[in-house]
Parts: sequence; structure tokens; C-alpha cells
Amino acid sequence: TCGLILNTGMYLSEHDITPEIRNFCEEHSYPLFTMPWEIHIYDITRNYYNRIFRDTQSSDAVTEAVLDLISGSDPEHAISVLTRSGFSPDRSYLAYCINTDGPEQEKQRFETAVKLELKIHFPGSHVCRFREDILVILPGTGNPEHNTSEAGTPAGLNDAVRKLARRLSRSFPRRSIRSGLGSASELRDFPQSFSQARSALAACTAAGEIFRAFDDLGFYKILFSVSDRNILDNYWR
Repeated sequence: TCGLILNTGMYLSEHDITPEIRNFCEEHSYPLFTMPWEIHIYDITRNYYNRIFRDTQSSDAVTEAVLDLISGSDPEHAISVLTRSGFSPDRSYLAYCINTDGPEQEKQRFETAVKLELKIHFPGSHVCRFREDILVILPGTGNPEHNTSEAGTPAGLNDAVRKLARRLSRSFPRRSIRSGLGSASELRDFPQSFSQARSALAACTAAGEIFRAFDDLGFYKILFSVSDRNILDNYWR
């Protein structure tokens, strides 16, 4: 528990809370509150419960919209949902994919750490699941921590995400972490950034590294951008 609320008036009075009880709570930094019997705890917590419920519903709606967008099943509806949820069609976004293996008991703690890191260093991002990977939609502009160049490309964003991957790797030394970052794109073209992030993740896995950005793949960007493998096979022949 994180604290104790005592209803006083019916069965307990203020005098029942002895100095020993108060001192015990002080010594252990354990919050102790008193509340008149006439006040119901539900009246206080109802707004918090409703807010948590609404936030959960909104997060689920964003996750579903992101997955619909990258699958191409209903992009117009997906963009509409994302726009209502605060994502701007005129802003650039990047896909970031994380794949990890390790102790099962650390899995939930790892995902919680990812969300906390993103909340602190990448406000406006959103985390969801795509198969076995963690998929993040990162805002490419508007974050004062990552200045933008004249061309609109996030300057230093690659380094910021690389540092994130390293922090996660240091915090979870028993987990194998691989991640890939796509290029910046408008919301409508986010599926392309997602495909690039998956390619960067594949390159990262093959090289045994923690992080790769699609923009840093050099010549391999061309190979990964060819969706028809027959073209590559014919060229090789």
C-alpha cells in the first residue's frame, strides 16, 4: 500500500490516532490521512478512476489506429482517429521498433521502462505491440530536446534514440536488445517509416548491434527499399 485513509466519526475519532501511530508513519514515510465519516471515498476517487478509464480507452484507440494505418486496412479512418487524439497530419513522425529476448519475469518491467523513458525524453510518443516487437511512433518535430534542421529532419534524434537503446541495454543486462529507427515521414506515410524501421531492425540483428537507423544504412537503403524480391534476383543474375 502507498498510504492509509481513516474515516473518523463513527467508529474512530481523532483521539484514537495515538502519537505512537503518527510517529510510526513519520519514521517510515507512510502517508496517513483522516477523513470525516460523512465523506465517501468513492466521491473522491471517482474522478480519478474515470480519468484512468478514459486514458486507457484513448490509448487503445490510438494503438488500433496505428496498426490499421501500417496494415493499410483503413488508413483514412486511422488518420482521423490519430488526429482526434492529438497527432497532426502536418507533423513528421518516425517508427521505432524494439525486439528483445531474455528472462520472462523481466518482460513487463522492460516494457514499463520503455514507456517511462519515452514519456520523459520523447513526449507525444505512443507505444504499442506489433507481433513480437514493441512499436513506437515518435514525433519527429516539436520536441525542444531535438532541434530540427532547415529541411525539417530531426537533428540529433538518431543519437537520442541510440542513447535510449543503450540505457535500456545497461538497465537490463540479461536481455538481448535490438532496435531499428525509420526515417521521418508525414502521418499518412508512416507505414513507409515503419517498413524502414523493420529493415533497420533486421540489419541491427544481423550485425549483432543494439541500434540501427535506416538513414545510416548507406547502399543497403536501396536494397531494403525494393519490395519486389524478383527485381533483386534478376539484377543479381
